[in-house]
Amino acid sequence: MFDLPAERLAGSAGHWAFYRWRNVGINVWRKQATAAAATEACDLAVQVRDENPRGYSLVHLALPKAGLPDGEARSVFARRLADHVDRVYSVGILVEEQGFAASALRSAITGILFLGPRNFPTFVKSTLEDLCDRLVDEHRRHHDSVDPAALFQALSAARHGE
Repeated sequence: MFDLPAERLAGSAGHWAFYRWRNVGINVWRKQATAAAATEACDLAVQVRDENPRGYSLVHLALPKAGLPDGEARSVFARRLADHVDRVYSVGILVEEQGFAASALRSAITGILFLGPRNFPTFVKSTLEDLCDRLVDEHRRHHDSVDPAALFQALSAARHGE
């Protein structure tokens, strides 16, 4: 099966971008998430949900130097998790930071998840390869076959895209 590359739907150059590949929504964070960016990204995630009634996954790629989402953005993310309880296979997060920055970002993610519904798998990985492997497993668990190489290529293209 031939898969098209990830399609960029929106974003702000050098700050963030939202991509869609098949039934996977991909947020790429290059700088700190703000409430406005989080709201737009969450609206696009709802679009992915509505286009995929059988199910979908969401991914956040927090690139080095992205920093922590600001307080308002964290509130938006926590509140909008409820948009996805019906059909989301999983929410995967890549944290590429190291050391204290990674710990701080993982703590912020834990806080966001604590405030939202928790009836779908959510996981944080430190490499794109590990994130891809887990996403493939979650899709297979829902009887949705996905080509691991094509998914990795889509995630990598979004990660390196602008």
